[in-house]
Amino acid sequence: MTISALVSVPAMANTWEGEAKDAWLDGKVETALMMNTQINSFRIDTDVNNGVAILSGEIDTKAKRDLALQLASNVDGIKEVRNQITVAPDPKEKSWKGSAKDAWIDGRVETALMFNTEVNNFKIDTEVNNGIVMLTGEVGSEAKKDLAGRIAAKVDGVSSVINKLTVKEGYEGEANEGSTFARKMRDMAVTAGLNIEFAAHSELEATRIDIDTKNGAVELTGEVKSQAAKDLAVEIAKGYDDVTSVKDNLRVVN
Repeated sequence: MTISALVSVPAMANTWEGEAKDAWLDGKVETALMMNTQINSFRIDTDVNNGVAILSGEIDTKAKRDLALQLASNVDGIKEVRNQITVAPDPKEKSWKGSAKDAWIDGRVETALMFNTEVNNFKIDTEVNNGIVMLTGEVGSEAKKDLAGRIAAKVDGVSSVINKLTVKEGYEGEANEGSTFARKMRDMAVTAGLNIEFAAHSELEATRIDIDTKNGAVELTGEVKSQAAKDLAVEIAKGYDDVTSVKDNLRVVN
């Protein structure tokens, strides 16, 4: 039995390097897509094999298809992304309603709360009825209660928010690790989003600009062709959601 146990150790390690690790990466890719409010992740399927992410399904615009590729590419551990998503209008986008739409909105609200490091979503319950969101549970301050309400109100499809959160002074919540993960995922979304924004401006050569985001602070390095392009890149970054500061290391190269 001792020999058998010793033999199983490398086998388990190899399993982690294989299917288990791929499943873990698949979850990270799905989370990155889900947290982005511009993408309907329910129409996208993800699969990871040996660190290669395969995206399939449908999305309504090419820009969103490119954004999905960028988000997946930015996930740590992903070696390559094969984007097999097709561009097609969503026939349900304007017609669906009732409980199905409420469930979709509920998922978006929970995701938005989860990826905000200031609130602990583990103690916040959400319920959606005809686009009206009700928040219940506990938070550590009136400021966090107000913040949770504002986060929910910004989610697409939410018509109003009933904020019944109770304030438990000094409550810090449970998972600092979860907050750290959430912050990293938000930073990834900022980097991916700015790449898409830069690519949409012909005066910016997005491939020559490197973007690094840490705790909401964006650092731009690389080259641009003019001072005007440099100023434009900085202004776009400063105006992007979740960006707290911008460090400009861009060089003007004629």
